[in-house]
Amino acid sequence: MSRMLNVLLSVYACGNSGSGVEGIIGLNWVRALSRRCRITVITETGCREQIEQEKNRLFAGRIMPEFYYVDIGEHGRRLAKQHGNWWFYWFYRKWQKKVFLLASQLCRDNSYDIIHNLSLVDYREPGYLCELKGKHKFIWGPISGFAAFPEPFFADLGPKAVREYRMKNRINSWQIKHMRRIKRTVANADRVIAATAEDADFIEKHYHKEACVIPETGAVTGYGGRIHSVDEGILRVAWCGVMDGRKALDLALKALAEIKKAKRADLIELHIVGDGEYYRQWMALAESLDVAENCVWYGRMGHEETLDIMAMCDLFWFTGWREATSTAIVEALAMGLPVLCHDCGGMGEAVNDSCGIKVRLINPEYSIRNFSRALMTIMDNGDMIEKLSRGALIRANELTFQAGAERMMTIYNNLCDSEAE
Repeated sequence: MSRMLNVLLSVYACGNSGSGVEGIIGLNWVRALSRRCRITVITETGCREQIEQEKNRLFAGRIMPEFYYVDIGEHGRRLAKQHGNWWFYWFYRKWQKKVFLLASQLCRDNSYDIIHNLSLVDYREPGYLCELKGKHKFIWGPISGFAAFPEPFFADLGPKAVREYRMKNRINSWQIKHMRRIKRTVANADRVIAATAEDADFIEKHYHKEACVIPETGAVTGYGGRIHSVDEGILRVAWCGVMDGRKALDLALKALAEIKKAKRADLIELHIVGDGEYYRQWMALAESLDVAENCVWYGRMGHEETLDIMAMCDLFWFTGWREATSTAIVEALAMGLPVLCHDCGGMGEAVNDSCGIKVRLINPEYSIRNFSRALMTIMDNGDMIEKLSRGALIRANELTFQAGAERMMTIYNNLCDSEAE
């Protein structure tokens, strides 16, 4: 298709400041797509200040999008920052209703080729834009979140966590089976985009709809990307994240304890960025396992400061057991950091043998044993980090937002070409 496409894009979070990782992801999608088509963006009012102040810089050399802002309210914005707080969805659903009313007006006044709901990756709130399907093609995604939390991994987090995660699994199962708006949106969409192959398989099995696979996030190359190597015989490992149960820092600490039993602990440092519900509990666990001297705790850091800490390390360790495509992983790859992670979800697809080491998701004991073995293998092979680091930089270029936007544009063009025929 030779003509420039007109796209109406709903992106809840779109900005570097104040809207967290989701805002960074949303902004990078808009920037990448704005190289290729004309975009009208509906986003949350909290993103307005940064976009209006910086849009000339952010979209230099691109087609300037037209922005509209819909307010979720101060309380809704606060809840959005509390990852995992399900009360947020009540506000988010009301926000989506307002988005639908605005989009309806825009569709009356403009001719769009594509309406694309590219809001938060979680499938639970599909919005209402599918009801505008007619002369416009409708796309939903990337979406994720269908898989259940693996029960063996939250048993060690305490009775409260066991109750919470079991309840979330039950609610998730109910929503998948019974939420009619999700079924209707999947059925009416001209294309559904899944964040991972696992999500695509789930959509096909439960909703009988084929889904394309495009990761919900991407790498941004250029920040501190270099070939890493182990200096001074010390393996410096970075761990970053919100300290909730599914991030599973306890697996890393227990793996360090196994390395200590093998009398290799003097060769490794774990640099830990983040805080949250389990911060003090996991600090106490490090003390009880006698690995506290191997840990450097930074607490919560800004994004740029976190990247600085990652840049001084040799390896990125992602111990989480339920994730789509973690932004931290693609950032690590873009910096040339090899990744040690579980072989599941989005991380299992982003990381391959050229750029990291993956451990099967079976149970905590298996993960602890094989994480520790992987680290000791790296310590015994001095050139392994450098080889994987070269692979990480190559892999990052395959996972950029620009690469994702090219695949998205192929979907856009194919839909519009089929309509023309």
